[in-house]
Amino acid sequence: MSVEYLHYVACYKKNIKNQNSSSAKHTSLSEGSSTRTLSHNNENLTKHRPKPYTKKNKKYRVLLAESNAGVRAMIKLYLESLNLDYMAVDSGDEALCCFTNTIDNKEKDYDVVLLDTHLYGLSGLKVAIEIHKQSPDQRIMIMSASPREHLSNELLKSTKIHENDIFTRPFRLAELICSIELTR
Repeated sequence: MSVEYLHYVACYKKNIKNQNSSSAKHTSLSEGSSTRTLSHNNENLTKHRPKPYTKKNKKYRVLLAESNAGVRAMIKLYLESLNLDYMAVDSGDEALCCFTNTIDNKEKDYDVVLLDTHLYGLSGLKVAIEIHKQSPDQRIMIMSASPREHLSNELLKSTKIHENDIFTRPFRLAELICSIELTR
């Protein structure tokens, strides 16, 4: 799956969301017996590169903790293509250290934390618990090779991890971007 296609999907979803939230002007065109409705907002659908993710004039930040070097490299490439600011680590201890070092500086907080469940050192779920203790409103997304049923429901509820923020491998990167898009 190409990066351009993923950008197209992200732009399309964003435009659909914008159409639903605002009252866009529609133009009706007659074609024989059928009528088509065109929206002026659909002009952006042909652009394959979305604008950089920003949050109130601040670059969007992601903390990525993934133990598999290949998967980590692929997600890093993907985050770079979206022009996101990220920190990528391979262990739970490093992830917790990165998060703790930024907790005092609000300007450098992470908007999303992506955690693999099978990290070196502390597991991703234990890191999620610690992050939730330090910052209860932090958005945490879990990537796991284990089926969803094998993850502790009590743990997921206590850390407020939403069901849509749990990705079971293999998953599509388009799903990941749609979930990150909801954070913005």
